[in-house]
Amino acid sequence: GNKHTLVVFGYTLCLDVCPSALQDITQAIEQLGDKADKIVPLFITLDPERDTLPILKDYVSNFYPPILGLTGTPTETDVAAKTF
Repeated sequence: GNKHTLVVFGYTLCLDVCPSALQDITQAIEQLGDKADKIVPLFITLDPERDTLPILKDYVSNFYPPILGLTGTPTETDVAAKTF
């Protein structure tokens, strides 16, 4: 079936807003029950120079398990952020 992507931008050193937003997303998706598998949460870092893949993987694992953490070059993440 169709899946929907939920895109969130942030960075792992964000101490208040990012963890709160990801926790809210986790709770909202959990409330969907069987429909939760239709949501693909995606966390894109805005600090790719510090948020390496291992750091990002560890960070997002604290939230909804299937959340995907993405990084790239500074140019790639800037383009992604401006696109949204």
